[in-house]
Amino acid sequence: MSIEKHEKTEHEAATHAPAEKKPIKRITDGVITRESYEELWQEKQALEQRLALVENQYQTVVTSRFWRLTKPFRVTVDAIKRLLKKNRYTRKAARALICWKRNGFRYTMRRVKFKLASRRGVHVPGYTHADLEHQKSTQFEKDIKFSILVPLYNTPDKYLEELIQSVRAQTYANWELCLADGSDAAHPNVEKIACRYAALDPRVRYQRLDTNEGISKNTNACAAMATGDYLAFLDHDDLLSPIALFMNMQAIVKADPDMLYSDEDHLSLKGAHVFPLHKPDWSPDLLYSQMYTCHLMVVRKSLFEQIGGFDSNFDGSQDYDLVLRISEQTDRIY
Repeated sequence: MSIEKHEKTEHEAATHAPAEKKPIKRITDGVITRESYEELWQEKQALEQRLALVENQYQTVVTSRFWRLTKPFRVTVDAIKRLLKKNRYTRKAARALICWKRNGFRYTMRRVKFKLASRRGVHVPGYTHADLEHQKSTQFEKDIKFSILVPLYNTPDKYLEELIQSVRAQTYANWELCLADGSDAAHPNVEKIACRYAALDPRVRYQRLDTNEGISKNTNACAAMATGDYLAFLDHDDLLSPIALFMNMQAIVKADPDMLYSDEDHLSLKGAHVFPLHKPDWSPDLLYSQMYTCHLMVVRKSLFEQIGGFDSNFDGSQDYDLVLRISEQTDRIY
């Protein structure tokens, strides 16, 4: 978002700025020439004239009769604004009005309902706290272990904390989180945070890599740590819904697939769901035109090993390459 804004600003500046003559070369071999000195002097004079004009306009405004008469009103409005900003209810009301203006009434009401539901303990839309507790106590006929693979590289503290917490919040408990860390020396907090959680929960496993060898080899290093039946692939800034592994487990019991993929959504920096991606059933034709499966992706470990894991020649599109090779070996994709 910041890059897009930056690019737009530069474009607008290039489009709307008044045409100016090209500046003359001011320095020649490290020496200021007489011509450049005269040019700089003229620029200084022009800036001083502009400053004097602005100061004169400012004095005209602040000494005007209208400005003096409206001072009590302006002081009162400023005081009211300060009071409203101090009150959390008025701040929320202001955010709601801004959201309404930007996104419409229906979207704003959905956001309000979601916030209220979260306070009542509803962590997932459509699932109550009782539903989540029921999932935690469910016993399956198969004992499947998920190895969640996350290659780390200079991961921001906030994202890493939220990712690990979302994994630990899973209603299906038979999992391990395999973290392979290729971060540089300037990001020691990645190791500190991972080790802290590893000490709290033995299912969190951490390995410090000697060198950062890219996304494919770092993920393969995660896979080498794995002891589960299925591998689940996540990026280091992903979050898992609490029901994610439970839903995958239900599908495995039902269909015994070699690969599974899930719907996904994107979160804004403020935590709003902004770009849901609802995926169709398995479609080789669609896959040949775009990489639509993505995350959460779960693959049988034996199949992953059979096809040789990730190929570093395809870093940047390694998931796409992996799924294409999986589709050559099986059509049991759910």
